[in-house]
Amino acid sequence: MDRIESDILPDESTEAEFLDNRKYYEPSIRRKEIMGKLCVVSKKITRDGWKVGFMLREELQDDEDSGWQFLAGDEDDDYINNVEHVELCKVYSIARIDPAVINHIDNPVWDQADS
Repeated sequence: MDRIESDILPDESTEAEFLDNRKYYEPSIRRKEIMGKLCVVSKKITRDGWKVGFMLREELQDDEDSGWQFLAGDEDDDYINNVEHVELCKVYSIARIDPAVINHIDNPVWDQADS
């Protein structure tokens, strides 16, 4: 379908109302973009079945990076710094494991959240 046929043309107030509603769908667009980007995740979540206990969003490294790190919450620095214990995946993969992360997914950089 290339276009919708209508014999009713919108007036200025209808057009203004439509444009004003942008504030309702822009967050959804941002979330959708973030969901397709990469994140760092603890294998306790992806392999061992833990829920997300802690989320941290850092500066983005590139256009494919969401900045998000998802942790179970009890990992120490030694665990996180071992590349055998973390992996890269798309944010939507983590949202499938723990849908509660969606509530925080468009939080700003350097934001922390307990899921």
